Amino acid sequence: MIDMHCHILPGIDDGSSNIDESIQMIKEARDCGYNVLYCSSHYYEPHYVSSKEKNLKLIKELEEELKKEEIDVKLIPGNEIYLNENSLSNLKAGLISTMNDSKFILIELPLNQELLSAKKLVEELIDEKYEVIIAHPERYSYVQKNTDYLLEFLNVGAYFQANYASITGLYGTKAQKTVKELLDRRLIQFLASDCHKPQTIYKNMEEIRNTLISTVDNNEYLKDISVLNPRNLLLNKAIIVEEPKPKEEKGFFGKLFKK
Repeated sequence: MIDMHCHILPGIDDGSSNIDESIQMIKEARDCGYNVLYCSSHYYEPHYVSSKEKNLKLIKELEEELKKEEIDVKLIPGNEIYLNENSLSNLKAGLISTMNDSKFILIELPLNQELLSAKKLVEELIDEKYEVIIAHPERYSYVQKNTDYLLEFLNVGAYFQANYASITGLYGTKAQKTVKELLDRRLIQFLASDCHKPQTIYKNMEEIRNTLISTVDNNEYLKDISVLNPRNLLLNKAIIVEEPKPKEEKGFFGKLFKK
């Protein structure tokens, strides 16, 4: 299996602190079934700005350690890009890693305050032929208030990646409720760990997967977003996107007059 969002590179963001933690996380990932990991460290100006060159050097160092310990896990370069006015120019300058040197990029929006220029910036990236994946929308407060917010991004060609552990409440009850709604509405195209530390996500994947199976009403859709789309991403193939379902009306009168 492929995890297309995790923070295992040591010492460059709020993920792994050192190479020993990185190796422990990779072992945990392997033990729960992953054999390919995207090293999507934050690129968040001015806080986390590790260059593409440095990230590739860290991947090489980790690969050497994996070889010594006979751990058969492939590491893929990437970044989680905090979207701002510089994102496009930084990509063109080669400061930021796309996902496996493809046209796919993983971006992050502000958690608690809507970025008013977000749609314009995403459209500019798409106009430059980048394939934009928006990370963990269930964690954004403005999406929690109204999941229809995502439709305008979907309509211009963006994709959405939810965090596995949102379904079990790791990021709070609002994110848990919202990810259920996004899955019900078929607004998610990828699931990933977004793992930052050992003994967190990977060690709980059995519980997480069981919860997803009991929550998502379509096993084929769950397979698409957890297995097939991550594989298509790796192979640079077309992403499977289902037609989104309308938002369910709330309350007695909403149900009474639901079309």
